[in-house]
Amino acid sequence: MRRERGSVTVEAVLLVPVLVLFVTFVVAAGRYGQAATTVRKAADTAAREASLVAVERMRTAATARVQAELERASEWCSGGNTEVRFTEESSVSRVTVRVTCTVSRRGLFSVLPVPRSVTAVSTEVIDAYSYR
Repeated sequence: MRRERGSVTVEAVLLVPVLVLFVTFVVAAGRYGQAATTVRKAADTAAREASLVAVERMRTAATARVQAELERASEWCSGGNTEVRFTEESSVSRVTVRVTCTVSRRGLFSVLPVPRSVTAVSTEVIDAYSYR
């Protein structure tokens, strides 16, 4: 019986770092997923908002909406970048919004080796009756 003394300590020393690393990767994956969802929502709502205003105000409306959405998600998404593009083909006008942000590595023991960016693109057709 004496020969097994300390085996639990050795097992704990070997398993605890692996479990901590596993939990950290799960948290990183969750943070990445949450950032992707936030960026997608920001792009969708910004494109919708931009489609409801005049062409001159589209960029301002979309940028303001993206900033508002990303401000709520500042815990897991930082450094947002917004691109707004207006296109007109034949009789259809569209606005496209592209949103990019960097997933926060804060509190993850730098498991993510490089800053990861998340990008979402959303396009809305501009209503001909509200288009001015």
